[in-house]
Amino acid sequence: MKQLKIGLAITFSFLAGTSLQFLPSTTSVAQGIKSYSDPEKIIVRMLGSSRSNERPEESKLFRITAENNVLNPIFTVPKGKKLIVTDLMFDARHATQDVVINLNQRIEDKSSHNFGKSHYLQQVNLRAGESKEINLCTGYVIHAGNGIVAWTQAGLQPNQIVQMSFTGYLVDELASVW
Repeated sequence: MKQLKIGLAITFSFLAGTSLQFLPSTTSVAQGIKSYSDPEKIIVRMLGSSRSNERPEESKLFRITAENNVLNPIFTVPKGKKLIVTDLMFDARHATQDVVINLNQRIEDKSSHNFGKSHYLQQVNLRAGESKEINLCTGYVIHAGNGIVAWTQAGLQPNQIVQMSFTGYLVDELASVW
């Protein structure tokens, strides 16, 4: 009886796995990423951090990773796409002082391909050791060629670190997000 159950479990697993290949999928222009849920949206996660001893111009672009293509991260929104940021998670466990995080869209200068200008998105106050989650009803729109950066206020002790993890989705630049 036990061998029959094991045989049925293996058979069921095999059939379930092979049937997944027949699910409809669409391929996105951005990095050849596939989405099985909604062909118009590519779910992404953004990871970044802010360190108190870095000046705003030294801020590093957030890493953007598609839900099903984690091995090929990008740092700016691909041409023909826009990024909608919907959920924000801030983790100040490594900070020993209260921290203010300035979240910005880093804008590419098309003539020099450098990132000089920033567009302010949000400012978040965190107590030392605090984590905070923010869910947006509409989301922030980051346009093609741009990325996300964050920095702290001035006057903090060195190495006050805040880790950030955001979620959102990529859509065609001309697509309506409503």
